[in-house]
Amino acid sequence: MSISGLKPNVIFDADKVVAVHGAESELRSIVHAVLINAVEADVNGTQIKIELSQTENNRTIVITDWGKGIEASIKTQMFKPHISTKAEGSGMGIYIAKRLIESHYGGDILYKDNPEGGTIATILLIDSSPHTAESK
Repeated sequence: MSISGLKPNVIFDADKVVAVHGAESELRSIVHAVLINAVEADVNGTQIKIELSQTENNRTIVITDWGKGIEASIKTQMFKPHISTKAEGSGMGIYIAKRLIESHYGGDILYKDNPEGGTIATILLIDSSPHTAESK
């Protein structure tokens, strides 16, 4: 079953522009992997919430869905290669996203159950770029 045509309501919440120093293709790949899983988790395609925030050195992207949640058998394996519940999935999206986040951005990706049903994914990126007085 192809669900690529789903168009959930997207709630976007950001206090201000969040800047991340890094390769656009890597950052796009990271966010895409998490976001596509959130959209596909909710077969009704109802809504996805994206929240952006930053502190001096941390950038956080939180993606919340109200879908089916992550199966217990997958939770302990999900950051390993070739782990997928999708018939057409390669199981590499989240694996690659986590590797990129850890190796290039000093951060992490965390998943927890949404108390309202579904999943909350948090992408944490550490900004280690040099700052000057003008850039602060």
